[in-house]
Amino acid sequence: MGKTMSVKVNAPELLEKLLSRKLLEIILKYRFPVEIATKSKLVLRDLDLLKKIDKTAILPDDLRPKLKHGAIISFSISIK
Repeated sequence: MGKTMSVKVNAPELLEKLLSRKLLEIILKYRFPVEIATKSKLVLRDLDLLKKIDKTAILPDDLRPKLKHGAIISFSISIK
């Protein structure tokens, strides 16, 4: 049996990156709408998934007259 051990120092970041994309894929699969509030342009990485979600999401009856999109992205900007 081997006695070596390897450590991924950036494991939390790798896991978070993987999970964040998987979450959007699950949302797309089940046709849920999504709203994302961000300060980062990293959301552009998943623009292809967000476009698909926008087109295929099933909006609840009470929101359908108010919302025209299944994916809503809002940005906040900090000025120093």
